[in-house]
Amino acid sequence: MSSWNQFVADVKARLDIVDVVGGYVDLERRGHVHKARCPFHHEQDPSFVVFSDSQRWQCFGACNAGGDVFDFVMRQESWDFNTALRELGRKVGLQPPVRDQESEARYQARRQYEDELEVVAAFFRQGIEGSNLGRA
Repeated sequence: MSSWNQFVADVKARLDIVDVVGGYVDLERRGHVHKARCPFHHEQDPSFVVFSDSQRWQCFGACNAGGDVFDFVMRQESWDFNTALRELGRKVGLQPPVRDQESEARYQARRQYEDELEVVAAFFRQGIEGSNLGRA
């Protein structure tokens, strides 16, 4: 793994998405997830879900946004990825390594693929939780 990818992994490993998101919105624990009203659009009922096991979040409401801790902070603070990574890295006491353009392009392509997979997984997770399959 390149030093840049290792830095991203180290920052993520030192953060808990529930703690980070909880610093912006009031999360309510419901089973293995945390719910809140989405901070990205106006709504009456909570449709914003944070999955502590996968360290991801998803809005099942109007904006249908989702992602990891970086995506949340980028959207909340209107930061680009590099700024979010730098600020979250600073928060956990890490400094980013110098990165070349080729490794940046590979990382962004992998990250987009992982984000798309998480949206699909969240869709199926919501379906299972709403059916009899998700009940023990």
